[in-house]
Order: sequence, then structure tokens, then C-alpha cells
Amino acid sequence: MLHASVQTMILSDAERLRRKELEAYHAGCKALDRETRKLKTYEEEELPGFLVWVQGEFAEELAQVNEWTAMARALGQLIDDTERYAAWKGVSRRIALDVVECARLDGTYDELWQDEEEEEEDEEEAEAEPADDDRSWGEWSSRSEESSSRSEESSSRSEESSPRRRGASAVDKPVDDYLKSLYRKLVRQLHPDVNAALSREKERLWHEVQDAYLWRDVHRLERLYAKIVDDGKDLMDVKASPIGDLRALRLAVEANLKRVRKRIRESQRHVAWGFRKTRASQAKLTRLRRDIGKDIAHDLAMLRMQREDLEAQIERWRHPTTAQSRAKARRAGARGR
Repeated sequence: MLHASVQTMILSDAERLRRKELEAYHAGCKALDRETRKLKTYEEEELPGFLVWVQGEFAEELAQVNEWTAMARALGQLIDDTERYAAWKGVSRRIALDVVECARLDGTYDELWQDEEEEEEDEEEAEAEPADDDRSWGEWSSRSEESSSRSEESSSRSEESSPRRRGASAVDKPVDDYLKSLYRKLVRQLHPDVNAALSREKERLWHEVQDAYLWRDVHRLERLYAKIVDDGKDLMDVKASPIGDLRALRLAVEANLKRVRKRIRESQRHVAWGFRKTRASQAKLTRLRRDIGKDIAHDLAMLRMQREDLEAQIERWRHPTTAQSRAKARRAGARGR
């Protein structure tokens, strides 16, 4: 009798744990469905709609931003090349600027740096050669063996501590096996290569299966399986599964939910979040148009300042005497005041 009562208690506890894991799993699945729909609405509807709207409202301003950005990038590259050539050849920046600009104009820019690259390769080869010292071959050999053993130990430690090895068998493996099992069965039902003439509905389901597998959404794949496969004999019976497998499924759903919520938090910082509601209100849309216009105007002002500074730097190198004279005149005027 005592043995039977103990066995009953064990079964009762196991059933209670199973029910608890199932409740947590289903709650996580519902939350994941809700959050995933929210994120997909933003990524597939609101963000593309916002970008199209911005391009339509600020086409000229954005074209100017792109043009001035490209100009500033080109001027910055010219300055970097001038500094590089001046340091390499030991010449003034004015001479280096003339050489770089001529090379760009006559199409010999790549050839300009060919000798420099060859010199760098020669220097690297020279540094790589062993120093000629009094150490014996035995000392070199032992040091090499020590280095090799340290490298092997480090490699083994990194493998043991890598995320792929830690926890892959503990949580991910049963979930991955289950996901792959569901996915393969659904692929056999819907793959275009197997089904030459897919209906529009099955084509939609095929894309939904791909999306669910990409998101590691166990619950959606289960629902798709129940909808597409008639017999369902090979479908995992969640209620009869070992508690460890249920816990792994629940943890996988919670991990996926955590990733989705993190992406939602990041997306909420973007001005396009909630664009559907913004677009439905003329007052909100007017306010958004004004704010974005201010941001673009600020960007253009900063680009103009950057471009003028870069052009002034190049002009000082091109005409150093004129630049010095202007600087002296400014200092003299400041002293006079």
C-alpha cells in the first residue's frame, strides 16, 4: 500500500508539472503571436509606407542631401590621399595635392599607389624574417612547441565555452528536432518542386511556413501542420511528451518572445513606428512633416559646413601664400580692434 501511494504521489506531481509547463507554453505562444503580429505590421506595412511617404514629400531635399554627402566624401578622400602621398614621398601637401588630382584626372590613380604597396609588402617580409641572434635551434624549437600547445589549449577552451556547445543539447536540440520535423512534413506537402500546380491558397501557406520556420515559431508551425496535414499521426502529442521536452519547447518560445520584444523596443525608437495611426490624423501628419523637414534642414546645414571646411583645407594647400596672407590680415585686424 505504501509503495502504491508513493507511486500515486509521483504521478500526481509529474502531472502537475506537465500541466504547469503546458500552461506556460500556451501562454508564451499567445504572447509570441501577439508580439510577432505587432512587429510584422511595422516591418511589412508601416516602415515601407513611411519611407515611400518621405521620398514623396522630401524628394528634392533628400536628393540634395545625397549629393552633398557624396561631395563631402569625395573631398575627404582627396584630403586623405594628399596626406598619405605627402607622408610617403616627403613632399609638401601642395605638391601631393597636384599629383593626386592629376592622377585622378588622367586615370592613373591606382598606379599611383602601386609602388607604395610594393614597398609595404617588402617591409612586412623583412619584419617577418627571424632575427639573427645567438639562440640555438633547441631554444627556438621549445618556444615554438610552447606556443603551439598554448594555442591548442586556447582553441579547446574556446570550443568548450562557445554558445554552440553550451546548451545546444540542453534546450535547443529537442526544439530544433521538433521544428525540423514539422517543417519537413509541411515542405513535402507544399514545396513547388513537388506540387507543380500550387493553388493560390497553398502558395500563401507555403510562404507562411517559411516565415514561421525563420522565426522559430513552434506554435504557428503546429497550427499550420494541423491545417494542412489531414491525418496528423506523426505530429508530436504535446500532452503526452516528456516534461523535459515540454520545458525545452516552453524555453524556446520564451527565448523567441524575448528576441521579438527586443526588436520591438528598437523599432519603437524609429519615427516610423505607429505610422498607420499618424497617417490617419492630418494634425499628426502635419507635425511629422514639420519635424522631418527640420531634421533634413539641419542635416543640410551640417553638410554645408563640412563641405566648406574641407574645401577651405584644400584651398590652403593649393595656395598656401594666399592663405597665410589672409591669416595675417585677420590677426592684424583683431589687434587693431
